[in-house]
Amino acid sequence: MKYKLTVVLALLNILLFGTLFYMEKVRGAQQRFQADSRLVLPMGFVERIEHIRVEGVGETAFLELRRNGNRWDVEAPVSWPANAFAIDNLLHRLAFLEWRNRFSVRELERAGQSLEQYGLEPPRLRLVMSAGDEQVVLALGDATELGNSLYMLSPDAQQVLVTGRDLLYLAAGDSSQFYHNRILTIAPFEARNLTVQRSGSQASSRVQLVRTAERWRFETPILAPADQRLVQQALEQLHAIEVDRFLDPDPTAQGLVNPSVRITVGAGMQRQTLWVGGVAGTVAGNQVLYAKLEDRPAVFTIPSGAIELVRNAQETFAPTPGFGRSASQAQFH
Repeated sequence: MKYKLTVVLALLNILLFGTLFYMEKVRGAQQRFQADSRLVLPMGFVERIEHIRVEGVGETAFLELRRNGNRWDVEAPVSWPANAFAIDNLLHRLAFLEWRNRFSVRELERAGQSLEQYGLEPPRLRLVMSAGDEQVVLALGDATELGNSLYMLSPDAQQVLVTGRDLLYLAAGDSSQFYHNRILTIAPFEARNLTVQRSGSQASSRVQLVRTAERWRFETPILAPADQRLVQQALEQLHAIEVDRFLDPDPTAQGLVNPSVRITVGAGMQRQTLWVGGVAGTVAGNQVLYAKLEDRPAVFTIPSGAIELVRNAQETFAPTPGFGRSASQAQFH
């Protein structure tokens, strides 16, 4: 019995020391790779980033991005869903950001120079990236005199790095590149209900359509079939609406305290509601309207075409003669 116990303990010790040896070997390989490579950011950090803040001089944020589960949102300058392609592009460039040349801050000081001469004190731009409790800051400075490069302060602030300008162009460019270009993101083929609520207290100001067995029909204010082609056309136009421009919120002046129309598109548990306010002006002879999403503070302008198609939903989507039940068969709620 004692012999068996001794053998088991010996095997467990061998397994433990083998595991520790393997882990130390892997850790050593990673450290050697990090030292030998030209990557600026630590291995595995970019995949864990949850928050990115781009700051100008004076630490004023002009772009702020945050990961929410599997998606990213823009938090500043406006609150808006992020463009997944632009986010992936930024993360890819960060993951493979390499230095071309480098020299230590101490060498710089011994040579009688300063970070200010390289645009790094204060920096022209700062990227503050957070992953849990870990934070990494990249300070971007001036462009080099020769080559398509710029100076960057390393995350530990001990070295001045020379890197490409691609990251600067991306981070300091037009922030609108990071905005999702669609307002209502539920695809027409996914939609299962459409509600149009016009301002007013009358029950007839609210029209609801539902899709069952691939057919659209009115639920409110009447029970009747709807024109399938026109409902599908309206959903496609609503899905295609893009932001014309973002504005500073002024709900009273923009007619968004009591929106003239609320449009809700639903699919399963997902629901998106667009509030439409007053007329903001005209572009190329076409009206543009103030609008916002129900669950976001950002105010923007949109073209009026798709809105006018659904504003009078009961009349617009009424079935054509001979389609489904006749008008006399319609039942009012």
